Amino acid sequence: MKLALTVRYGYDEELIFAQQLGADAVVVRFDLGDPQDTALSPVAHRVQIAGLQLAGVELTGMPDTFQPWSDGLTGALVAAGSAGVDRLFCASPTRQSTDLAEDLEAVMATAAETGVNVCLDSSRLLAEELAWLPAGDVHVELAMGSAPLLAGADLPAQGADRIRAGGISGVRFDGNGQPLGIGPLDVPACIAALAAAGYDGLIRAGAAPLLGEDDDWNPKGAANDLGYLRAVLQSLPQRS
Repeated sequence: MKLALTVRYGYDEELIFAQQLGADAVVVRFDLGDPQDTALSPVAHRVQIAGLQLAGVELTGMPDTFQPWSDGLTGALVAAGSAGVDRLFCASPTRQSTDLAEDLEAVMATAAETGVNVCLDSSRLLAEELAWLPAGDVHVELAMGSAPLLAGADLPAQGADRIRAGGISGVRFDGNGQPLGIGPLDVPACIAALAAAGYDGLIRAGAAPLLGEDDDWNPKGAANDLGYLRAVLQSLPQRS
């Protein structure tokens, strides 16, 4: 599995921090429209200059109604394709479409045309929407610890089936304000179950917990969670 650290766009010190922590890759959090979503090339350039691998861009500040959300995402897909960014993470609108399959057709078509994978947050999807995905290049990021699908210590059968079907493009572990390894989520059991299901993709931590006198990004919390995930990964039995 590939371990990624989430950093904010425009904060080069966070890219340096990712280097120091030995992250395999970074996911750059990018507020849609600030700068304009047509300017994703600087994102890829900054990561390349830092000598890191870009695992994807996480779009925040998305509209909460479907049509503006779809329009914004479609524009970002075109920008991502032009910038060489191959994956976009984002949450679905809080006001979901009444017919996701039909209304996502424009997004699916643009994703296929640009070769960019869209990775939707499982914790923000309705049950019927989650059942419909994956569709084309529109996949799911499993939110372990915050989503009904995978809120426990193990990996339910439907999660394993999704992994085998190839519709999981990322896994995020959410401590919900607590450092990973402290809260109720059994991270080692989850990762062992992911590995048993054949998952070998990207994993990252959710929002970093506040540890001590951190700044607004919580670097101590981010370092703790990344280190914990690495230790769990290193404890997995090596496949022959």
